[in-house]
Amino acid sequence: MCKEKRYRVEKRSGLVLIFDTLHPDYSEDEPGCDVEWKVCSWVGKKVESPTGFHWEVAPSVIEEAEARCAFLNKAWENGK
Repeated sequence: MCKEKRYRVEKRSGLVLIFDTLHPDYSEDEPGCDVEWKVCSWVGKKVESPTGFHWEVAPSVIEEAEARCAFLNKAWENGK
């Protein structure tokens, strides 16, 4: 079994994304979320407070992203 993972989850403030690290244009240095190697993404909830706002992503969303990422990596490894 290959230890290399093609897909990875990235968590950001208010966002969870799955990236394809083998996409020809993939770059770890490009922080954009609107990039060609984004497979899918989820947006959190904006939470207002007296001092401003922040973004929250529910733990269930992160779990779903990690499960999808694991599925994609398994499918990729089985397809080699």
